[in-house]
Amino acid sequence: NGELELAKALIKAAAENGADIVKFQDWRASNVPDIDPDKKRYEKYEFKDEWYPILINYCKENNVEFLTSCFNVDRVEYLASLGLKKIKLASISLMNFDLLRMAGANFEELIVSTAMHNKEEIEEAIDWLLTNAQKFTIMHCIANYPTYPEDAHLRRIDELKEMIEGHKERASIGFSDHSLDLAVAKVAMAMGIEYLE
Repeated sequence: NGELELAKALIKAAAENGADIVKFQDWRASNVPDIDPDKKRYEKYEFKDEWYPILINYCKENNVEFLTSCFNVDRVEYLASLGLKKIKLASISLMNFDLLRMAGANFEELIVSTAMHNKEEIEEAIDWLLTNAQKFTIMHCIANYPTYPEDAHLRRIDELKEMIEGHKERASIGFSDHSLDLAVAKVAMAMGIEYLE
């Protein structure tokens, strides 16, 4: 919400409650069209560049990893210059091969969500990642806020496992959960995911 101290408080709370990673978002308000009614909100809440070293260090002090989602090709090199080893790419970026290519060239691991995409698109993205990324995690995700348990479609996790079969040294499966309690996440964990967001 555009508040550095709130970001620190959230990092501390996440660490105290057993999180391994704390994720932020690196969208740029300048890339939001002027006709977007939320343009002013994006400007107000944009993550400031000067916060990165502060919050990366704060994460280290609290024994959690710092992670951010990247939405724009022109931000990749800057984020890589911070020493980050992995980057998150939101569902909207799954078929953005320019962004995937740039991220794959600059980070050791890509974590990519899949909401709003059909099986064929996900397969195409995974084929690309298998050829071009050092390591990646493909995240099952439903773009409903909130996601109701009956809409979670957790069988997709098994389909994703089949898509990366034979490549487990480089590829893994995760689940980006938007439900309101822990039930869906617990089932996903029992299905063998490696990342839970």
